[in-house]
Amino acid sequence: MQPQWIQFNADDAIEQPEWIIPGLRAGQVGLITAPGGTGKSFLLLEIAMSVACGQTLIPGLNVTFAGRVCVLNFEDDTFDIRQRGNAILRYFPNLEPSENLYVASMSGNTLSLLDSRGEISTEDVEWLKGQCREMRLMVLDPLSHLHTADENSASQMSKLVQVLKGIGQETGTGILIAHHTGKAAALNGLGDIQQSARGSSALVDASRVVMTLTRPKPSEDGSQDNRNLTLTWAKLNGIAPIEPVGLVRTTHGVLISDNNNTRGY
Repeated sequence: MQPQWIQFNADDAIEQPEWIIPGLRAGQVGLITAPGGTGKSFLLLEIAMSVACGQTLIPGLNVTFAGRVCVLNFEDDTFDIRQRGNAILRYFPNLEPSENLYVASMSGNTLSLLDSRGEISTEDVEWLKGQCREMRLMVLDPLSHLHTADENSASQMSKLVQVLKGIGQETGTGILIAHHTGKAAALNGLGDIQQSARGSSALVDASRVVMTLTRPKPSEDGSQDNRNLTLTWAKLNGIAPIEPVGLVRTTHGVLISDNNNTRGY
């Protein structure tokens, strides 16, 4: 491993980063964390369609350029994913993502980029590299199906993110991963902070951007509004802070800004 020395020059022009979504560039890794059943798989699919079309669907998740996007969902079957995608297209009828969008159910499969001993599986790494090639964005859902390592091990989780970064840098792909919020953080209403992600904090520390999707805190009588959600940028590098965005889950699960919920869909 030979370092590639960086040369500095005060006369060089200041270049603006080319963001895939705010905070995530090619070769970087980002996380979206949320409790189970909150709607993060819908959010990930909406982000994928947004990047594939070059259209911004959710305030704060601004997209400037269209590019090829791959979504590998290791939890849900083809039926559920298709229903979500069709619902999104019904709500946003001007979207035409098919040319750039590649979505697959990987239900029943698990990658082992890092095994239970913390060792890298070359075969699985090469397989994921192959899926990333020529993609602007790779969406992986969820993190727990990408490894068989110990999520509470700082060294192993840091190593896992470094493996994913290496894949992204070699292929020029941004990688966005779904992950679950820790139970304690969710129960205590702390799901919107950096360290709310389940497992070692090394996951958050090694990721470039971390977004959280949270429900409102329960009311005094214990009831909870599952229709309204908040998208928060808990960690953001290289870009001005983004204010949390209020979202509403429509009848069919599509997430939209709480400022444009006019259809009642």
